[in-house]
Amino acid sequence: MLNVIDVSKYIINRSYAIGKPISNLKLQKLLYFVQAKFLLDTDGKLACFSNDIEAWGFGPVVPVAYHYFKVYGSNNIPPYDDCTDSYFNAHDKILINEVIDTYKDYSAVALVNLTHKQDPWIWASESQKAGYSNIIHKDHIFQFFRGKM
Repeated sequence: MLNVIDVSKYIINRSYAIGKPISNLKLQKLLYFVQAKFLLDTDGKLACFSNDIEAWGFGPVVPVAYHYFKVYGSNNIPPYDDCTDSYFNAHDKILINEVIDTYKDYSAVALVNLTHKQDPWIWASESQKAGYSNIIHKDHIFQFFRGKM
């Protein structure tokens, strides 16, 4: 599995390079979709990163990545010099790039609205309202996206 901060920096740099810089809000949604892509690619057996994704008010969030990049507030995150492609094999890059390319023209708000209509976020939000965890489980992500991506 990959380190979620390394994956985040890769997404930030790639988005910046294609002229579509992103905010932390959009990054969080892209991490969710990247996780789904990796799970689908391995028939649910291997996630991209081990960190939990939680259902927050503005959609799926990886808390450790959110807190790492929150210093930028709602502004776009600048590219990172310390991000290297060597952390990723060619197949990892293909999967991540497919997600970036699919959602590059979506605004952060559009991605929030999209994820709010998806069962994994809905289930975790309802679970939290009932007093349970707000974690969006990897098996829920896999089951929802199977056949949709």
